[in-house]
Amino acid sequence: MTAIALAVACVVFVAALLQAATGMGFGIIAGPILLVAMGDTAAIQVTIVLSTIPSLILVRRSLDAADPVLLKHLLGGAAAGLVAGALLFATATVADLTWGAAAAVLAMAVLSTGVHERRVKVRGNSVTGRLLTGLMSGAMTATLAMPGPPVAAWASATGLKKARTRATLLIVALVCYPAALVLQSLVDGISDRVVDECLWLAPPVVAGTFLGQAIAGRVPERLFRRLVTVLLVLVALALVIR
Repeated sequence: MTAIALAVACVVFVAALLQAATGMGFGIIAGPILLVAMGDTAAIQVTIVLSTIPSLILVRRSLDAADPVLLKHLLGGAAAGLVAGALLFATATVADLTWGAAAAVLAMAVLSTGVHERRVKVRGNSVTGRLLTGLMSGAMTATLAMPGPPVAAWASATGLKKARTRATLLIVALVCYPAALVLQSLVDGISDRVVDECLWLAPPVVAGTFLGQAIAGRVPERLFRRLVTVLLVLVALALVIR
């Protein structure tokens, strides 16, 4: 195994661990690194497949905390966003995706610090706000394999409780990921590299997910938040340098 391959395996392991421990983080951390390492838009498709693994493992424990009405609005908006995102993906270059990922990661880094929480407040029962959030989430899933940032930002701005936020993120991701992959295959096809990359990266993703479950609740949330912020900044710098 080359040094780059080992580094990528470590990144997806850590990303899966954070996903299991905090409810988010896999696509936003692993996706950009795969994009840099592979240098191919197929990295987005690999990220979608790998991201589905922790979502499947974790979703069962989150179903009870989900709000069906909220999910209906978010997924309704995501349907249109997925179509638009798939069309953008078909015309995007690696450079386009890299800059888009850098912007998303930096935005998520700011969000993870919590500095905005006392300054921004949005009505959580606004159907329009939910639909627009879903629209952005769907578009970002199909272009960058990142459904989480719009939903996380909306949840933070509306004061959605942690358990409900985690459940919402997982279910939105679990629905959007397969839909995005199907739409991408229709408009741009599936790269031959996807299966090979996913097969050898799946084991560290599974291992990271189960370890994250084991340590969730044992490590202070503030420490996780700081770690995620540092990782996001490092990922963003890697993308900008790229």
